[in-house]
Amino acid sequence: MHITYHAAERFLQRVFHFSTYTKSEIFKAIKLISKDIADVDHRSKNFILPSFPEYNCIVKENAIVTIIPKHS
Repeated sequence: MHITYHAAERFLQRVFHFSTYTKSEIFKAIKLISKDIADVDHRSKNFILPSFPEYNCIVKENAIVTIIPKHS
């Protein structure tokens, strides 16, 4: 499953409360998300981020397009 640049940015902003970040940090976030979801069944459109259960991954066309707080 592909993780978009936008999803990695939202992950850094919402989960880690970053207001600024480098491209390197975004690519590290993509790797972290990839490892975290390796064992997740991706058939559902939305699923909970395993290591951060208060956040949902939003999926479109086999790509995680954003990360949102679970209560949203």
